[in-house]
Amino acid sequence: MPKYRLEIRDSNKNHAKRILKNIVRIFARATLCIGCGLCELVCPTKAIKLVRQNKKYVIMIDEKKCTGCLICNNLCPIGVFYESSIRPLRPT
Repeated sequence: MPKYRLEIRDSNKNHAKRILKNIVRIFARATLCIGCGLCELVCPTKAIKLVRQNKKYVIMIDEKKCTGCLICNNLCPIGVFYESSIRPLRPT
């Protein structure tokens, strides 16, 4: 399970009252990938690696590097990438 670190700065110091509404994660429909490599080239943080396995391409997304900028999503000619929001259960 991925871990996220969130820092909220508030001039009123109401950190405990703030609730994170969305964390965007990027996923890939690997079965649609044609192996053009454009996603790997345009990713500004180099979070995407395209690997060929068993005559198919596997898209590896490093969640530690991915910022959710969606450049890969906007430039993919097939529309392989999609985003999903994760909602935390409750603040601890």
